[in-house]
Amino acid sequence: MLINVTIPDHSNNCQETYLSSISRVHCTKTSFKAGAVGSKLKFRSHRSIYAMLAVVMGGTLALAGPAAGATLNVDPAGADTGNCQTTACLTLGYALTQAVASDTVVLAAGTYTEGCLTISQAGLTLAGAGEALSVIDGSACAGSNFLAVSAANVTLQDLTVDLGVPQYTAWPPSKPWYGIYPNAGGVQNVTISNVTARACGKTGISMNGTDGATLTNVTVEDNGGAGVFMQDAHNVVVDSITTTNNQWAGVVVATWGRYNPLGTDGIVFQGTNSFGEANGDNNQGLQFELGNYNDKPNPGLITFSNSLADGADVTFVPGDFSYALYGPQDDGDPVTSDGYERIRFYSTLTAARNAFDAAYEPVLNLSGPGHFLDNGRVLVTLADEIAYEPTTKDALKCEKKVAKSLAKMIMCVDKCLAKAADAALKGKTFDQAACESTDPDKSCRAKYDKDVQRLVTKGGCPTCLGATQQAALADQVAANTLNGNGEVFCSGTNTLR
Repeated sequence: MLINVTIPDHSNNCQETYLSSISRVHCTKTSFKAGAVGSKLKFRSHRSIYAMLAVVMGGTLALAGPAAGATLNVDPAGADTGNCQTTACLTLGYALTQAVASDTVVLAAGTYTEGCLTISQAGLTLAGAGEALSVIDGSACAGSNFLAVSAANVTLQDLTVDLGVPQYTAWPPSKPWYGIYPNAGGVQNVTISNVTARACGKTGISMNGTDGATLTNVTVEDNGGAGVFMQDAHNVVVDSITTTNNQWAGVVVATWGRYNPLGTDGIVFQGTNSFGEANGDNNQGLQFELGNYNDKPNPGLITFSNSLADGADVTFVPGDFSYALYGPQDDGDPVTSDGYERIRFYSTLTAARNAFDAAYEPVLNLSGPGHFLDNGRVLVTLADEIAYEPTTKDALKCEKKVAKSLAKMIMCVDKCLAKAADAALKGKTFDQAACESTDPDKSCRAKYDKDVQRLVTKGGCPTCLGATQQAALADQVAANTLNGNGEVFCSGTNTLR
């Protein structure tokens, strides 16, 4: 399925929420077409990298791989002298001053306390003795970025980066903010495997504009922001990630266009993933952030799917997430709040509903049960976003009639609320509940139920639109309509119902 996650127009929130549910009407399955509420379907193909072979005067030109470099050793018992090849040096920082392109720096087991570091050698490999054995302690770094990567084809493996920064209770958090930082100038082809990024002020692994990265068996935990943050990034494979207790989200995928061209694509999740924040009220396993720094009223788009064949910007592992909560962001920062949108993904309905009901948090302090989604929240089941092509003419007729009946009920409920508001202003009484649902003959629900009975009696409806399923659709649509109308009839302090 391919979902376009353009945020709906919140001024017509109830109708769009209804349309999200109505897609379940078209539920017979042979092939499917998917699209987002309130927007055109947008397909984006992944970027491609083409290898070119040259044939010169009838001969074949062989393309050689990168030359193997030297091996430099770092050991807690070493000394920072020489070139680190014949005898081990003491610190990673010194070893990086001796390394050149395509070298390998090997960290023996131990803990290394380092200042801020930059890997600027293309093709360099930094390899530890094991993820839990070789620990790089970044607490001595006074800057924002601890382990920056500014060159292409860099590999980090079998180690832990631990900045030791406690999670914040007031903004801004303590530095250093970013643990592993392959950001500079759209760094390409970074490989990170069997690595833990822990206790960073903001983000464990930050990729802003990165083009080409593979994260395999990566753990991100106890970070003050996101475990992994990808902004305007391209072609990133996340294979078997584990996220735990990250304050904003396990993984954030964003587009903003401030530091790199607007747009993100080719983000693929695969393997066995564990999102420890997936059921939090004020954080979640995966979050999208959609903005446009240069045109704030028109945020960028991110499409998502659970099938790689769809060519979506982000591809999930089927089953990792089942619900999405989206709406406008308001974090008290005019740079990001104006026109910025968020989509938060959850694995269980209970968690999604809890987040939907959680308090709005107006400041950058997530120690409480709130979050940044203000008015106009919309909660959807991801499966609801798919409309399948009918298999028979009878199925299509039934689906069209159910859609029409639901639309009539929406309009009826809207009228009931408008009548209740008018009566309240005039000091008169009006039985809103009877109008909407409790009157067995004349209520909006009674009229819908009669339509259901006629359809079921006539036959021809698919099994996904039996009497029980049609009743469940009516329950969901009615609830969403009332929630949306709360955004319209919003003045005053006394509730209508």
